[in-house]
Amino acid sequence: MPRRKQRVVRVVDAFGASTIRRALQWLVTVKIAGVILLFDPAALQSFELPKTVFSHALAWPLAALVLVSLWRYGSGIFPRSPINIAVGALAVVWVTSTAVAADRYLAFFGDPSRYEGLTYLADMLVLYAAVCIAFREPGDFALPAKALAGATVIALAYAIVQRVGLDPVTWSADQLGMAGAIAALPFMIVRVRGFTRSTILPLTLATVGVVAVTVVVLFASPLGGRFRATITEGFEVGVRVRIYEAALQATRDRPLFGWGPDSFAAAYPSYRAPDPAGTSGNQPESSAHNWLLEAGATTGILGALALLAAVAITTERLYRIGLRQAPAIAGPLLLGLVAYWAHGLVSVGSVSVDWFGWAGLGTAAGVTTRLVPSGLQRRVDLAGSAVAVGASCLVALSGVSALDASHLAASAQSALTAQRSDAAVTSASAAASRDSGRAAYWELVGLAYAAKQQWRDAGDAFAVAAQRAPYIATHYSNLARNRARQSLAGDQTSGGPDVALTAARRAVAVDKNNWESESVLAEVQNAFGQPEQSLETIAVAVALNRNNPNNDTVAAEAAAKVTDVAKARVLVERIVAVKESAVLRLTLSRLILFSAIAMTARLSRG
Repeated sequence: MPRRKQRVVRVVDAFGASTIRRALQWLVTVKIAGVILLFDPAALQSFELPKTVFSHALAWPLAALVLVSLWRYGSGIFPRSPINIAVGALAVVWVTSTAVAADRYLAFFGDPSRYEGLTYLADMLVLYAAVCIAFREPGDFALPAKALAGATVIALAYAIVQRVGLDPVTWSADQLGMAGAIAALPFMIVRVRGFTRSTILPLTLATVGVVAVTVVVLFASPLGGRFRATITEGFEVGVRVRIYEAALQATRDRPLFGWGPDSFAAAYPSYRAPDPAGTSGNQPESSAHNWLLEAGATTGILGALALLAAVAITTERLYRIGLRQAPAIAGPLLLGLVAYWAHGLVSVGSVSVDWFGWAGLGTAAGVTTRLVPSGLQRRVDLAGSAVAVGASCLVALSGVSALDASHLAASAQSALTAQRSDAAVTSASAAASRDSGRAAYWELVGLAYAAKQQWRDAGDAFAVAAQRAPYIATHYSNLARNRARQSLAGDQTSGGPDVALTAARRAVAVDKNNWESESVLAEVQNAFGQPEQSLETIAVAVALNRNNPNNDTVAAEAAAKVTDVAKARVLVERIVAVKESAVLRLTLSRLILFSAIAMTARLSRG
């Protein structure tokens, strides 16, 4: 009886062998390399904006390829991972937080120092999806690993150039991130090699050695002395603690969905604490300097919990499944994520590094989920797919206008520095026209007109800036100054002294512990016949910051206008009790002399 031939059925992974998947891998690699390396010295924001524009531009063709892949090969190509649930929850919270944000424009586009609003989340969700479906086997990571290594070498070379003083931009290292990765390393080794004597004994000896060397370096060497000085003196621990306290207070007041994605700058002025040393700042703070506190303040407790869930699930799956199934990928990734999250506990997030967290989530979802070969291959209109991808590339060019506006703003800034007022007005106005939602560009317009002493136009521009970013007190202070100058020049068409005083008081209300706001209010009060109130305001201003010499001048002028010399003396004594200066001492001496003369006159009449 003839033997029956056995039929061998080969399972063909159509998507795994597809050109689309390879294209996704290349686009992801180019995106990551560009976000690391790109910068534009001709832009006002040389780093974050160019990186953001580039990243968002590539998100469109990436999204088109992901959708074409899902349509052609089915949803089975997307890994069924619990990480997806945490990421989905995070997306829902961010969208809701944006809808109820204190400043929806800020929440949607992000702060101009970081650009990590809702549009950033959309970009990162596309990256997450692309990494999930395109990187599924150890061999898939060779291309991005080589690109990442090359980008790192270039970045380090640039850092060396900066170190020798040939570039104005400074880079900083992060000890906490490296310490976190080193601390996680023993647990990974035990997980991969097992809890055996041959593993534990060398690992214990190595750990003791590392701890001993660290102790010697930190406590018995000149390097340790410099390190301790950096922590205790250069790190400004008190300032950081006050920022953390502000973040907690902001979370308390808007606990569910926070102030809006990347909207810490909108929350911070309401919770800025005065500096006991009398050197309080006057600029808004755009970050909580801690990813968990940042999440709580900007997206609420729900956002913080969703982010914590994503971190916890990713770490658990990489440790429990990844190190067993794909240790060559899961091991370095787990170390990198530990370092990244540890680094984020004391640092400011940025698009140049935060892509790693999202790419890490996508990689973890892929390597810890069983690969199901996709035999499904729907027939699709290749021309239609090409048109879709091509159209996405055209849409990607929409970000160029934002970069162009930044170039114009940088030109305006240079013109202001060179005292070329006409050129500054032209460039700043063009920048504000290209990207009218950014308050910073309207502020430049105001500064340019102020340089030409066109007070009304300057005030109009600062009014728009205050409307665009009502949480920045400086815009109201600039509006108050220029409306005051306009009024003093005889032009009352914009409301006169009342408008100037209202704007100055609004600046104080927006940021009650901002010394600049108090100083400007004192100037305006002094200019419009309120010298006693001006002295009272200066007493508050010098308590917040003793280093502003303009307060001394305004105090001297206001004291000379107060008709009640005794009251003026009391007010100036309050100021001198906080701040010593020659101008203030001379003013107080004059008041004491005038008081003595007045007393003598009264006695002689009596």
